[in-house]
Amino acid sequence: MAAVKRWNHANTTPTTLNGASKDAAVAGPALDMALVKSGSLSALITVDAETDTIAIEALWEVSNVGGAGPWYEVVGATNAPPVVWAAGTAAADAAVTRVLEAPSCVYSSKYSRAAVRCRFIAPAAADTYDIGYNFTQAQE
Repeated sequence: MAAVKRWNHANTTPTTLNGASKDAAVAGPALDMALVKSGSLSALITVDAETDTIAIEALWEVSNVGGAGPWYEVVGATNAPPVVWAAGTAAADAAVTRVLEAPSCVYSSKYSRAAVRCRFIAPAAADTYDIGYNFTQAQE
């Protein structure tokens, strides 16, 4: 049986981060990891930081319950924090699109999801995100 590649695009247009709390993760849809071939998952994430002094970072979360959680942030062996992808300035800022590779530990959880988080201040309506997933479907 040939491997089936999947593209799951979460949103058709960027979603505002307005209303999210500072330092709280705003997540994309959860993936059932039983459907994902090990080593094949990545997230295509676009963030646009327009509010002055805001910083937006991307991360992975895992859960063995799904739904309302609990969800746990994935950190590397060195416990390094996520890197800021976009920072707002007083002028108009360009959106940033990158691919976030899934760390190997997501494959040992029942569910995983990509998320973004705003640092320093709460986001406004102009601060947006978009999360989509690429993966190869697991063989049955």
